[in-house]
Amino acid sequence: MTMLRAIKVEDSSLSLDAPSALRLVRRHEALSRLSDSSQRALVAGLTWVRVRRGEPLWRAGEPATRLLLVARGMVALVATPTKGRELILGLHAPVEGVDEASVLEGCAHRSDAFAFGGSTLAATIPSAAVLAALAGSGEASLGFARLIARRHLEGERRLCGAALPVEQRIGQLLLDLAARFGDELDDGAVMIPLRLTRSELGAMVGTTVESAIRALSRWSRAGLLTTGENGIVLRDLAALRREAGLDVTAVGTNSDATWDAAQAATV
Repeated sequence: MTMLRAIKVEDSSLSLDAPSALRLVRRHEALSRLSDSSQRALVAGLTWVRVRRGEPLWRAGEPATRLLLVARGMVALVATPTKGRELILGLHAPVEGVDEASVLEGCAHRSDAFAFGGSTLAATIPSAAVLAALAGSGEASLGFARLIARRHLEGERRLCGAALPVEQRIGQLLLDLAARFGDELDDGAVMIPLRLTRSELGAMVGTTVESAIRALSRWSRAGLLTTGENGIVLRDLAALRREAGLDVTAVGTNSDATWDAAQAATV
């Protein structure tokens, strides 16, 4: 039985009306390609869910019966082996869908999904409604195909990096987070506005908490970064790129291109 459920949202600052839902659908990479009438039909069956940090949206093995779109907060896909360390497979930010491949295939989720970094607000749409909409839109179907293919390639790149030393993996992760979510500060540093624990950092690169602590502590002493309640600030990007074993000349913010170029240098 799926854990996704409609709940009452008590935060009055959240606007959960139909226009808000329609804006969310129209900002999704593939659903934005649907016609206006198809988008409105999806909104008609949409429900909102909210979970607190660390709470599951679903567990591996549950049927993927609804497409989840992140509205606020973040969602982490997590693999939890019977034996071994927990591994965070990916993070999904606002306007992104989560595990679309399982929804379109009509199979069970292969990993757990948790609210990450704080409470998460998301919209869910029945998979049957999504499939019906895609049946009438080759452009939206192609959008999903490209999205899923890109995530598959990202997974392959992570596997290629799994043999790298721990510090290189953590460095590349920080550069990736900076590219996706970072905000450039006046002094040229980049703020990653995510409250990540050392355990979460370790789980994202498949290493221990102790290894993550050692790397961050050394880089902090060397002035490469600082950590605080609001997130991680990367203060010497060039040095961090060297630590990560990357031969790139710049790290932008909110751009996948930086990570693609950085990864290409290591494959």
